[in-house]
Amino acid sequence: MRHALLATICLFIALTTFAQSTEGVINYTETIKIELPEDVKKRMADRGIVMDIPDSRTNKMTLHFNAESSIYQKNKTIKEEEPDMPMGRGRGVRVMRFGGNNNNQYYRDVQKKEKKQLTNMMGKDFRIEDEEEKLTWKITGKQAQLGQYQVMEAKYENEKDTVFAWFTPQIPVSTGPGKYSQLPGMILRVDINHGKRIIEANDIEIRPLEEGELEVPTDGKKVSQAQFQKIREDKIQELKEMYGEERAGRFLSFEQN
Repeated sequence: MRHALLATICLFIALTTFAQSTEGVINYTETIKIELPEDVKKRMADRGIVMDIPDSRTNKMTLHFNAESSIYQKNKTIKEEEPDMPMGRGRGVRVMRFGGNNNNQYYRDVQKKEKKQLTNMMGKDFRIEDEEEKLTWKITGKQAQLGQYQVMEAKYENEKDTVFAWFTPQIPVSTGPGKYSQLPGMILRVDINHGKRIIEANDIEIRPLEEGELEVPTDGKKVSQAQFQKIREDKIQELKEMYGEERAGRFLSFEQN
């Protein structure tokens, strides 16, 4: 079975070598479902809180890449509005944003499998520099067409997430959107937890990168992944003390990497 799958992959790669390229720009659309628990909706209604919360939010993202590295970040040419959510106790309501910061970046050294991740938490920028988390993908053998690219499906699971990714050997760079990488080709589509979050390429431009399009992040306080996790846990505790465990959990559930 394993040999047959490897043979299929090799044949798939051989049939697509005519379109191979290792440098360019990919625009992705990231769609995240917004789901408030029914009991939360009821309490909001009981308190007279009326909010027009959409079913989902959308981010426009861009990946610049070459054979050695890539950087994934929000598309700076598009201004997006983010939905709000209520926070607070009793009759008072405090409005807080669902989403992350527009300056978030994910830089990957493809060869060394290292990351420099610029992220914002509670108004402060951090730069996480560390080895990348190893993703143990299983290639399912399923194939499809995404635009002009032939793609193959791979699956990854951990204790929290079930992830399906579609990658193409026609772009033979082992990278993709955000932390999703480590497959034998560019990842063009990601489905996290059966549609709760979808990342899909909608525009692919194969071309030489211009100066300044792929730069290593230098902003933010430099921390390791373990240090950032400790800081985040402290912030979670702080939110619980301010708003209560339930409201803190609702707020933090909308944080995006």
